[in-house]
Amino acid sequence: PARYGHVAAGTSDGFLVIYGGHDGAKYLTDVWAIRVLDDRLTTEDSQRTKLYKVFKWRQCFSRFGNPPGSLFAGAAVLGDTWHIFGGQSESGFASSELWSLSLDQLSSPENMQWRHYSYSSVAPSPRSGHTLAPIEDSGFIVDLDFSKKPL
Repeated sequence: PARYGHVAAGTSDGFLVIYGGHDGAKYLTDVWAIRVLDDRLTTEDSQRTKLYKVFKWRQCFSRFGNPPGSLFAGAAVLGDTWHIFGGQSESGFASSELWSLSLDQLSSPENMQWRHYSYSSVAPSPRSGHTLAPIEDSGFIVDLDFSKKPL
């Protein structure tokens, strides 16, 4: 369905994945994937390329449910894992939740599994409308919060 405020990620083998957002009436918690790399442009013969037709959206399902709906969360891919942080929750307040999804699981779109992280000490403050950037060498994600700065 049409949406705004969602997050998206691309993979090295030509997939685009989206999560969440709002459709104008409700918060969305669904995950959709589409293969945007044409068969003629790749020699890859993986399970994923067999499951997904080029330029045809496919809904992905989690065995244990998806994270709660959010708008304008931050998201970044680090390795083969998609990390989603914060965003505006259905309550209207910013969130500080961190979730991840292995993009390797696109090979089994009916059995994807989200992981929720708990903080034992210091964590970024709740926020919405921010950006996440992966730092490949260190394996950390830096939160670049632009929400409090004037345009």
